[in-house]
This record gives sequence, structure tokens and C-alpha cells, in this order.
Amino acid sequence: MPAPSDLRGLPLLGSKEEAFFAYDEKQLNIHDRIRLANPDYGRQTARGKATEKIIVTTVGRVMFNEIWPKELGYHNQPVKKSDLSDLIWQCYKFAGPVKTVTLLDKLKEVGFQAATQAGISIGIDDMLVPTEKENIIAAARIKITEVEKSFREGRKTEIERRLEVKKHGRSVPTRFQKP
Repeated sequence: MPAPSDLRGLPLLGSKEEAFFAYDEKQLNIHDRIRLANPDYGRQTARGKATEKIIVTTVGRVMFNEIWPKELGYHNQPVKKSDLSDLIWQCYKFAGPVKTVTLLDKLKEVGFQAATQAGISIGIDDMLVPTEKENIIAAARIKITEVEKSFREGRKTEIERRLEVKKHGRSVPTRFQKP
């Protein structure tokens, strides 16, 4: 936390709307530190601070918090990729499955927007196709064909056929995942 004398130079904003306006007007950048009226002041939340009237944060954190349900409170820490699953679990625990699904949609959209602004694009040429892919798929198809033949000949029941076809079909994608 910066010393109190360092805080005087930071812009003091009364709401997230003021932060968005200043950002849209190019008065603030996404990583600029600001002082903000605490949206959690006077109310208990899962991660906010109910006793502080003003918090020091960044414009980016204001934007990030916009997508989360209000019952979680204001998350005023840097968020690493590994932290996201914990935050999503908190959302599920405190806000329920419906709000969590909505959050995930918003989080995906924010990710696409950030990638677009950063100039990041992903094309089909960026995808690496393992050289053994065709052989693995062909082997799975042969096994499935054998299972189907056994079923037609009466050596397997319908349930056995379904289970084995699913097993062989599901084994293909897992062979290409990183360990």
C-alpha cells in the first residue's frame, strides 16, 4: 500500500461510471492507479472491504469487477490465470449457478475484447496438428467397426456396444491433450 502522501496525486473518482468515462475520454489508461469510492463500503461481501470508504485500485480492476456479481464484492488484487478458477468457484458458492454461467459468458467476452485490443489473433494456421492424428483416428474407427460387427453378429448387447463405442470415441481427443 502506498504512503498516504503518495495518494494525494491519484485521481479521486466517486463511481465506476466516472472511471469508465475518464477511460473512454482517454484521461486515464487501463493500468492507471486511482482512488475510488468503495462500492463495498458498509456491506459485507465475500471479498470486499466493508470498512474502507475509499480504495486505491486501477481502471482495469474497475472494468474487471464490472462482470462479477455484486454479492462477491470488489476484488482489488492482481488476478493471475491460476486465480480465475478460485474466483469462479467463489461466484458459484455465493451467487449460484445461473449467475456463474452469466459471469463465464461475460468473462469470455472480456477476453476476446482484450485480445482484439492487443492485436492478438488466432487462425487455423496457428493450430498444431499432431502428425499421428490420422493414425489414431483410423485406429479408433477400426475398433468401433469391430464393436459394431460383434453387435450385429450377436456377440455384444446394445449396452455393451454403446459403452465400447463411447470409450473408443472419447479416447481420441484425450490422446491430443497436454499432460
